[in-house]
Amino acid sequence: MKPFIYIIIPTTKERREQTDRLLTSIRENTDIPHAVVLYENDDKGWVVALHRVLAGIEGYVMLLGCDTVVHEGWLSTLWKAFIKKFPKGEGVAEPYNELWNGKLCQHPMGHSSVIKQYLDRDFIHNWSDNWMTDRLNEKKLYLYVPEAKIEHRHWINGKAAMDKTYQTLMESSDRDRETYIRKTNELHDKTR
Repeated sequence: MKPFIYIIIPTTKERREQTDRLLTSIRENTDIPHAVVLYENDDKGWVVALHRVLAGIEGYVMLLGCDTVVHEGWLSTLWKAFIKKFPKGEGVAEPYNELWNGKLCQHPMGHSSVIKQYLDRDFIHNWSDNWMTDRLNEKKLYLYVPEAKIEHRHWINGKAAMDKTYQTLMESSDRDRETYIRKTNELHDKTR
């Protein structure tokens, strides 16, 4: 199967320099058919922005933050591992991420229908990746592919400065954490 992948990048006005850096790395290092979908995110949240973009896409998608850079062969390596593990496209693959080493699905690649299903709208930004990873792992639908290299240039790992976008997203951290705890407890109550 020859893939065509939509690379979705929510960004903000203040992150044009980071976005340009990411776009250059995609242009130089992506060797399979793709289209880049940029979305200027004024929605105050990653999840809302992604669902708005995903509403208009039917096919395979790769979600990237504008604070990432991709390396040579990243997407073809990710695709090959993904389609071998999930020949019907039923799962999600995560490229190398030095922040969490596969413990969190932060930059998922999969079919848009699968991403929409597991990217829960109850979250604003934070903890949405925890929830997605937990649900995918429960169903054995998550694959970490450390050979598919991207670099996450985030303020947490000292590769970016704290900016307005990070501050806005961090404002929802406590709320999203409480949502994660509540939803996890509700799920465990149902399975008892």
